[in-house]
Amino acid sequence: MAELSRQKSHLTRVMSMVMIIAVFLLMCSCSLESRIREITNDDYIDAPELTRLVVTAVKSENNLSDVYSQIPEYQRGDVSYSYLKEYTDILRRLSRVNGAIMSFRLLTDDQIASLLDEYTGEENSYDILSERYGRLGCAEFLYNSEAKSPTYFFFSYDSNGHAVLSSSWISGVINIYNYADHYFTMLDEQNVEGVYTLLRPTYDSELYSDEVVYAKAQALVDYYLINVRSMPYQFEISSLSPISYDIVIPETVDPETESIEPHELSISTDDGTTFMINDSIEQPIDTSVSYVYRANTRLLRCGTNYTDSGLKSIMGKPMYTSRITNDDGDFMLVYYDGICLWFSIDNISENIWDGTLVKVKYYGQTYAAGPVIKVGAHVDSILVAYPFLDDADYDISYDTGSSIVRVVFDTDEEGIITEVLMTEE
Repeated sequence: MAELSRQKSHLTRVMSMVMIIAVFLLMCSCSLESRIREITNDDYIDAPELTRLVVTAVKSENNLSDVYSQIPEYQRGDVSYSYLKEYTDILRRLSRVNGAIMSFRLLTDDQIASLLDEYTGEENSYDILSERYGRLGCAEFLYNSEAKSPTYFFFSYDSNGHAVLSSSWISGVINIYNYADHYFTMLDEQNVEGVYTLLRPTYDSELYSDEVVYAKAQALVDYYLINVRSMPYQFEISSLSPISYDIVIPETVDPETESIEPHELSISTDDGTTFMINDSIEQPIDTSVSYVYRANTRLLRCGTNYTDSGLKSIMGKPMYTSRITNDDGDFMLVYYDGICLWFSIDNISENIWDGTLVKVKYYGQTYAAGPVIKVGAHVDSILVAYPFLDDADYDISYDTGSSIVRVVFDTDEEGIITEVLMTEE
């Protein structure tokens, strides 16, 4: 019995010792965990250091692995290695036109707000975008000389004021950049169907038919094939954000003057999934718009001199004529079915006259300004012939060499042409 008592006493002391050790280890563990947490909280890098690391990766792709590992995990957030690589590749592409990056500067909140207003073309963009991306910070890359196209690195601040990579900003930039890249690929491959697919969301289906958007796609493919001299790697990016992307093509041939001019285009998005392409091009207007047509036959040309008898041989006997005189001169108005011809009188003797056709008013469907611009036609028919005329507010003009012939028209709510006016200026 005495031996059993001694064993129980020894077991009790051992168990007590185990409990003391366990409590001690638990206390040490808690203290260590607290210390680790304290160290981790102090392990953030500030905005200048975060920017320095990103600049290092932009300077050379070979630096990316080291840069990624040096950014604390919390400050990387959801930005994966591949996403950071793609983003720094884009910044490198933007920066290349300016030369080697020498340093950077952090922008103030006011400067960022002004920059974002410039990007969006709207006021108070900073407040709107901050709701989506959090409080934004921004650094501008600096070069040996003034940047041709300034390059900016945007990041966010968390609730504690720590600078962090913004996964939503970065993914948005990547998406809009890739959309543009796909657009240029379709143009380069002369893939009209592909360009049409990318353009279609830009144009309201209730206002623009598929035929019109397809005509725009065909016109753009032809323009980039014939008029664009710059290679894609020479395109200049004037601004890039998740909601807007502005591009300048340095060398294009102006269709009318044949001079070398820059061409600007932009891509924008409100939700990050539907993209709008604003790539308006000038198209030369052919000589047909300066002619009066009946069916497919050219009859008269605005700016040309006609005699009374010559007009009758072309048009037939008029319904009636009227002579008016005003501050602009002496005119003979000649009426046919659905059309009024204005002639500036050069000579007149009794009922014989000759004059220059200076104005044509179309109000019926018998005659047309060119082969497609006629009363009763839908505006779609004009856009199929001249796909980007809507961007010029339907201002149709043709330079005859000695004067400008301009054609304007009115439409009703359904897009039907109700009146056409052709004038020589």
